[in-house]
Amino acid sequence: MVQIINVVKSNRKGKKYTAILSDGKEVHFGSDVSQTFTEGASQAKKDAYLSRHLSNDVERERVEKMIMSPALLSAYLLWNTPSLQKNIQVLNRELKKK
Repeated sequence: MVQIINVVKSNRKGKKYTAILSDGKEVHFGSDVSQTFTEGASQAKKDAYLSRHLSNDVERERVEKMIMSPALLSAYLLWNTPSLQKNIQVLNRELKKK
């Protein structure tokens, strides 16, 4: 199963981070203009983000089925807990179960 090796600042316009995956792929994710839960956004902002994005059928399916995508990475890494490093560990653990 694919694992996240590292998360670095994205060089893609409009994106905040790039996830470096164990299969050599890179996935750019996160808006570079918004504050995320890992950067101190409030619980209300977290709830609004998840409500807005998980109401989108495509994004919800990618998150629920653990399909590697910007939607999955944003939901787990940027909006799960305030710690990006902890969120990486949590997502990698969940991906191993798949």
